[in-house]
Amino acid sequence: MEQFRNIGIIGRLGSSQVLDTVRRLKRFLLDRHLHVILEDTIAEVLPGHGLQTSSRKMLGEVCDMVIVVGGDGSMLGAARALARHKIPVLGTNDPARIARMQDALRVTLDRQTWSELYSLANGADVP
Repeated sequence: MEQFRNIGIIGRLGSSQVLDTVRRLKRFLLDRHLHVILEDTIAEVLPGHGLQTSSRKMLGEVCDMVIVVGGDGSMLGAARALARHKIPVLGTNDPARIARMQDALRVTLDRQTWSELYSLANGADVP
């Protein structure tokens, strides 16, 4: 499986909730030693972020994946701008979902349980 190392972040302007989510997402990714690149428009409203910035169009050239925080319009705009680059574009209009994703890191599974869940996710019959 290919590793995602360079992660772009696009955020909808004009929402304090989006800005808070972008800050938390940025910290989450940096804590995992990933290279975070902010879209230049969201970077302008996050003073002192200390990260590389890029235009939306160029994010497709330099990122392995882009995460969009905002509504459907933000997601569709990002998908249009990045489509030719064929990189994953993830998005949510519910910033709480991103916070809940962090909870998954606290789940511990032994090898047997993980293997059973993996088999079920791939279509095995549920016992």
